[in-house]
Amino acid sequence: MKIGFKNPFTKTPADDEALVLDQQVINDNEAIHAAIVSSLTDAKEEILIAAAWFTDQDLFDLLEKKLTEGIKIEIVMSENQENYRLPFEKLTNSGAIIRRIKNAGYGVMNQKFCVIDRSFVLHGSYNWSVNARKNNNESVILTNHEATVVSLIQAFHAIKTKAEEQEELPQEEKREVVDKTVVRESRSAKSDEFTEISFASVLDSMIAAEVSNFDRNMLRQQGFDRAKSNNGDHQVLHKALDTVYSVFINDIDVIDDKKRRLLSKVEEQKLKALEAQKQHADLKLNQFKADTELRKQQLESKIATNDSTISINGENIAVIQGKIKREENQITKCEEDIREQKLAFVRPAHRFFELIPLSLFGLLLLCYLFIFYSSAAYIMIYSAADAELAQMQGNLEVPEVFNPHALADAWEKGVVAFIFVLTFVLVPIVLAVLSKIVRFGFAKDILTWVGILLVDAVIAYQVASVVHRVHILRGDTTAPWHFTDVFSDSNFYLVFILGALGLILFKFIYSKFITYFEERNLDHAAMKSKALIKEYEKDLQKCGDEINNLKEESSKLEQNNILLRAENQLSRSEIEQSPIAVSSEKERIMIELHQKSQHIQQTSDLYISHIENDNLPISLDSLKDRINIFLEGWNDFLHQEYSIARATEMSLMAANSVNEWQEHKLITKKIDSRVKL
Repeated sequence: MKIGFKNPFTKTPADDEALVLDQQVINDNEAIHAAIVSSLTDAKEEILIAAAWFTDQDLFDLLEKKLTEGIKIEIVMSENQENYRLPFEKLTNSGAIIRRIKNAGYGVMNQKFCVIDRSFVLHGSYNWSVNARKNNNESVILTNHEATVVSLIQAFHAIKTKAEEQEELPQEEKREVVDKTVVRESRSAKSDEFTEISFASVLDSMIAAEVSNFDRNMLRQQGFDRAKSNNGDHQVLHKALDTVYSVFINDIDVIDDKKRRLLSKVEEQKLKALEAQKQHADLKLNQFKADTELRKQQLESKIATNDSTISINGENIAVIQGKIKREENQITKCEEDIREQKLAFVRPAHRFFELIPLSLFGLLLLCYLFIFYSSAAYIMIYSAADAELAQMQGNLEVPEVFNPHALADAWEKGVVAFIFVLTFVLVPIVLAVLSKIVRFGFAKDILTWVGILLVDAVIAYQVASVVHRVHILRGDTTAPWHFTDVFSDSNFYLVFILGALGLILFKFIYSKFITYFEERNLDHAAMKSKALIKEYEKDLQKCGDEINNLKEESSKLEQNNILLRAENQLSRSEIEQSPIAVSSEKERIMIELHQKSQHIQQTSDLYISHIENDNLPISLDSLKDRINIFLEGWNDFLHQEYSIARATEMSLMAANSVNEWQEHKLITKKIDSRVKL
């Protein structure tokens, strides 16, 4: 990005080289409209628009948006009905300055141009109207040519000034709507013109008052008497006016006493004018120094603010660089993990310190479960009958919840009984390992636990009820067995705990066996590795995106610091150049003061010469004033002597005679050379 800065105090050859002419001609209406939209959108400070017609809603909406951004907008347009279609009062209420110029007295305002930020213009035949966009054949030139830009800015303010004169705006309001630079220039020009005109006009008025003093009442009476002596005959007015003119010329001839008074007054007025000019020059210089000092303070404050912002941005950049480093380390770690996972899987060696205890405990638990549950099965099915048989034989023993001879007794009852008791053990064992074999989900795994506990509870209940029945046969108790007895029967809890605890331990050891061998399974390891690689790749993508965001944020802060440093450099240069600017302005003001003083001196010398040579310049208005006074006395007689209608008619004839006399004097150049026409 190329950035150009302009120093208001100095201009170097490098500045001239930096300005590259950018100019193009567009003939397509839509392209013209797009160029206008683009230029308005890019405006940063000011938009000046001169348009004969403005009816394009899109351009209007864009200007309304630019006002909300704080852009200064001024528009001059023709006073016509078409230019009232859009609600321009919205723009005015938002701060825009709009002037409408009437056709009467100034011709037709047919300008079509736009100045953007006092550096770029669009001008041509294109009106800011819908018709120009859709129907006409138009062309415009887009350029940053400096002379063209300055010329159109001057043209814009000239048109706006005419519009303001038509609207008869107060002078103070006019000043407020003009750009500050233009205000200073216009004030200076008006001040110069006022100085030149006022000094000469004061001398003229002073001389006229001194040498042309006359008795107005007496002159009016002379007009009355002359009309009375001629009965108001306008034909004798030429001679009467010649007399008035002769008296006027005689009054111009100055006597010595008047000369001395005039010379003294001219000298006095000259000194006053010179002193006023000196005070005005001092005021301008002091104002410029104050503005320069204020600007210097603003620049120093701006530099301090920018330095603080640069420091904060630097700290933020350091923090961001640290975050980027951490993310890069994380990426490196993920890449290493991915490489490790992609390496061929090597089956781990047997962990005998784990395998031998698991195998031993599992085998012992399996034997325990077979013995315990085969005993429980025998007690549930055959113990009651065996107890009745033993009672009849007279050798009924004390019943127990565990029968160590269950398998032998079952064998004595037949092969089928032996096989049934032996296979009954498989029911709780299969329930314990079923979830690991079938790979149930969490919900179904819970159901298997419920099944284990339920089966074990049923077995414990049956064993406890059979033992209670044997106690009845022995005569140890006479109370019949009831379901609620399980809550107080120790045999129930003993069988339930011994059975459930064995199943739980066996389920745990079986799960450990499965995990141990799955870890040595190649297919399982490959699936696990693939899943891990996907997770690492997601982490890589996330870290990459985060690094890109951090780098973008860091780049923005770096660019901001570059701009701030450039602004500070320009501000310091401007501060360094401010004494030179003050010196240059002082020199310019002194030259201007010298020129004005010379003009005052020359004007004063000219009038002194006229006075000394009896060649005083008298305004033609002074002569007309005397003629009007004389004519007033003439008309007084007419209205006194005749009817209103007749007096009015004769007054008109007298006025015509006066005009004829004046024209004759002017045409034949019979007016004294001292009378300024």
